[in-house]
Amino acid sequence: MTNSFSLTSLLKETQLLEASILIDKEQKYDEAITILEKEIESDSDNSCAFLLIAVAYHWKKDFDVALAYYRNATNLSPEFRLFIVPLLSDLENWNEIIEIAEPAVKKGNNSPEILGSLLNAYWNTNRKDDIEGLVDNMLNANYEEQWKRCYNNYNLAAYYLKLDQFQVAKAYLKKIVGTDLLKYVQTDPQFEKLFFDPEFQEITGTK
Repeated sequence: MTNSFSLTSLLKETQLLEASILIDKEQKYDEAITILEKEIESDSDNSCAFLLIAVAYHWKKDFDVALAYYRNATNLSPEFRLFIVPLLSDLENWNEIIEIAEPAVKKGNNSPEILGSLLNAYWNTNRKDDIEGLVDNMLNANYEEQWKRCYNNYNLAAYYLKLDQFQVAKAYLKKIVGTDLLKYVQTDPQFEKLFFDPEFQEITGTK
């Protein structure tokens, strides 16, 4: 029985790993969803499977379905609650973002996904005093991982563009040239002010 249980657990981990690679590396969201749906059918308490399928639907921009799966994941594993924040940003659910992200940041969480979403929430709820401290946090962040540095630069570019500081925004965008993030800039409504700017088009490769 022990060997059988171990093999079953290993299989589940392998399936989740495969689905994660399909989502993060290959952008094959439908294939990942098929794997994860089968996993959920066999184990309705697998919070990791719910979380991954939520991510897949999020990237497919099927936000309502993604939200339902995120809720399932967090009901099973409350520690996953922070993962919902970027989706809430896409849904413009600013108050819930503040409710979730603000305590995490105060406890020292400086993840760029959390900081960027919280910045947008503060901006859209006119909490200008809170914005200043948060931006200082972002400017002073010292990330070891490259993707976090790039994500932070992405967030800062979007912020300075809100202030109509176009050159500053473009300077931060130049710091993410050569990364996968740049392709999202090309269609992100946050950068709409720059879509027809020649320098922006050169930076993003859309010229």
